[in-house]
Amino acid sequence: MKQNFKECCCLIYSDLNAIGGGNLLRRLLFNPSFQVTFWYRIARFLMLKHSPMYYPAALMHRHYGHKYGIGLPVNVEVGEGLCFAHFNCIF
Repeated sequence: MKQNFKECCCLIYSDLNAIGGGNLLRRLLFNPSFQVTFWYRIARFLMLKHSPMYYPAALMHRHYGHKYGIGLPVNVEVGEGLCFAHFNCIF
């Protein structure tokens, strides 16, 4: 599924609302579930666009995935409102 930047932003904000909303930057810095889902959305968007910026985004996604034990491959399509209630051993 091809997506544009606006759709990617809508998915990110739906994920933010699924964990209770609030400040995007604060959630990105301090919420493990949102860190993984944010970088998943960015890496997937860049992968579908065949952008060379995919590689740094995928590296960030992999870093947070390993750090918090959430295995979410970038090639998997996930709908809106993605939220992990706990962040350990999810593969």
